[in-house]
Amino acid sequence: MILWNLDLLFDNPALFFTVIPIAILVLLPMLVFHEVSHGWVAYKLGDDTAKNLGRLTWNPLAHLDRVGSLMLLFVGIGWAKPVPVNPYRLGMDPRKGMAIVGAAGPLSNFLMASIASILFRLDILDLPASYSVASFSNLLAIVILFIVQINVILGVLNMLPVPPLDGFKIVAGILPQEYARSFTRMEKYAPQAFLILVLFIFMTGFLWSIVAFVVTFFLGRISINMNAKRISIIGLGLIGGSLGLALKQSMGTNVEIVGFARRPEVGAEAVRINAVDRIEPQLARAVSNADIVIIAAPVLAMKGILQEIADYLSPNAIVTDVGSTKTQVLKWATEYLPPTVSFIGGHPMCGKETSGIDDAEAGLFNDCVYCLTHEDNINKESLTQMEELVKAVGARAVVLDAEMHDQLVAGISHLPLLLSSTLVSTLSKSLLWPEMSKLAATGFLDITRLASGDPELYRGICVTNQHAISNWIDQYIDSLREYQRTVLTDDQALQK
Repeated sequence: MILWNLDLLFDNPALFFTVIPIAILVLLPMLVFHEVSHGWVAYKLGDDTAKNLGRLTWNPLAHLDRVGSLMLLFVGIGWAKPVPVNPYRLGMDPRKGMAIVGAAGPLSNFLMASIASILFRLDILDLPASYSVASFSNLLAIVILFIVQINVILGVLNMLPVPPLDGFKIVAGILPQEYARSFTRMEKYAPQAFLILVLFIFMTGFLWSIVAFVVTFFLGRISINMNAKRISIIGLGLIGGSLGLALKQSMGTNVEIVGFARRPEVGAEAVRINAVDRIEPQLARAVSNADIVIIAAPVLAMKGILQEIADYLSPNAIVTDVGSTKTQVLKWATEYLPPTVSFIGGHPMCGKETSGIDDAEAGLFNDCVYCLTHEDNINKESLTQMEELVKAVGARAVVLDAEMHDQLVAGISHLPLLLSSTLVSTLSKSLLWPEMSKLAATGFLDITRLASGDPELYRGICVTNQHAISNWIDQYIDSLREYQRTVLTDDQALQK
């Protein structure tokens, strides 16, 4: 248990020392309930061995095994003292009797999980659609979710047909006698079999996949994923918020999204709309243990953010951005980020004239082009992961050189916003503007829409892509003067 949560210890010590004691307090009575259920069913079937030996008590000390308890505490998989049962006093075929007694333990755990899950089914608690221990501040929710999760783990684990688990006794009881005799010979290898099982669980993680499926069955709309990818989003405006919504919609509980916003009210809104699972008020904490860090901030803020997060990034983490220019940002990333971190520049070719979390939407990236740029020596696996992320939000990845990207978007994206702003500036300075503005219709609104965008964002674009934008302005001025000459001469070229 402790070993599985070491990342939480380093990431959020206060939560770690809250969660682990709660888990232990939940585990003890559930473990006792499991063992007492064995003894009680055996007693009802006619065998009073467990009762006579004091095993029908709710005192945990009567049931805990020293080594098994330590395994449970540190590893999350362990055992209690076996409940003594005399199969020949069960009032039925010994094998079938032992199968029933064996099934009592895991069935009692599934019963407890069912009872606890009623609170969620009835929507008594106000919870988001996905669950990660680190994202919960509701103490009652943590307790009840642990009751479900721990009972499911105990139930699923004990149903496995491996000695000395209950599933072994169940299978031995339902197999035909000729097969059961050979099957039960495996019991003498119980310690070795259990050790192999534990190693197999750790190496493959198959048990946690089964547990997650069963927990989802019990909780319905609430689901738990024990191997969720952690993505941090720095900046929760239109693009950052929309990325969070799109990722949660497509990946569900396969992702835990940690957000960072300078303004607390923005972070609170991002949590409310389920764009992020939780907010961290410090950048260092926001990127800690993240698999992917997305910087959704204005271009001129990138340098400072890269410097600030560099020392807190996980080895092999992927850092990306959503800025409109790439060459300068790529230089900053190369200068400040550790060599073990992969930086892949990103630029989704979509947006709105607004820029706040209130306008974020999961479908913003549907079928849009999402540019990716990188250094020549980029880790291919990291690039593949970014392409998968782009696909997950509904966009189409286009990989290209950073300088080529800046040259292309200077013409197709940056020049239009300057033209839009210039048109508004030129006309609004005219003495005729008060009367002219009354005649403005949809054509004028369409062409000037970009002028209402974020000035800070536009300044950053111009500062970091000066030469490419300037070149396109020169070409546009030449074309505009050509049109001016054509207009003055009533040239037939106006019809072309």
